[in-house]
Amino acid sequence: MEHQAILSVCNSPRFNSVPSSQIVPILSDEGCYLASESTMYCVLRQANQLQYRGRSAKVVRKAKPTVIPPFLSSLKSRG
Repeated sequence: MEHQAILSVCNSPRFNSVPSSQIVPILSDEGCYLASESTMYCVLRQANQLQYRGRSAKVVRKAKPTVIPPFLSSLKSRG
């Protein structure tokens, strides 16, 4: 029952893009204690919801292009 309450709060539109490290203090400021941060992480891990839960697209890291300065490429071609 407690696990379902935690999941429903974490997946609500208000908190679906907020990590549990921020959900706990927000609820605490409002006078509502649902669970500790570690308990929220455990429940989310058991429900396979520790991945990115945000509204925006995932950040995709691209490899940095390798740039060869023109003077180096001319030195290499001379042999």
